[in-house]
Amino acid sequence: MISYIKGILEDISDTGVVVEAGGIGYFISMPPSISVKFRHHSEVKIYTYMNVKEDGISLFGFESQKQLELFKRLTAVSGIGGKTAMALLGTASVNEITSAIVSNDISMLCRAPGLGKKGAQRIVLELKDKISNDEISAVIAGDINENPDLSDSRAEALEAMLVLGYGRSEAVKALSDIYEPGDDTSALIKKALKKISEK
Repeated sequence: MISYIKGILEDISDTGVVVEAGGIGYFISMPPSISVKFRHHSEVKIYTYMNVKEDGISLFGFESQKQLELFKRLTAVSGIGGKTAMALLGTASVNEITSAIVSNDISMLCRAPGLGKKGAQRIVLELKDKISNDEISAVIAGDINENPDLSDSRAEALEAMLVLGYGRSEAVKALSDIYEPGDDTSALIKKALKKISEK
């Protein structure tokens, strides 16, 4: 298996990129929303997944290890192939997809070209219980680099809600988009409980 390719980006198209490494030009499939982040003739490191089929070998490319790991999970779902998984990764971030799976947001998953309602439901059904609390905490925390305190307060609020008996998907939905500067764990829990009661 080829874990990653590090080399010079020679070409970018709607379907992928060409990276020259060791005198060989590798075509790597990836959606424009990912490939647009790279610059022509710059050195890049692209994580890859090699897909071997009877009719040929193809490489799928990712800008991060997290994208690659989620791709592997998605393609392990029955009926979800590499192109569909890649289309989903091209539509939303790893955190957004993970959040949609945990919160059973079928409509969000269906935004990906070629992914219908039944396919989205299978993704949720087969992957929901395989997502760890740490991953959910990371989703809720958002961008930790922008606010280091945000991760701890939201992670603690999530754990508290799980202890209180709320389901993971309900807790994730309740804790989404309610953080304000200065909120501690207690404030987040109160806001989340109020959000649930108003439904």
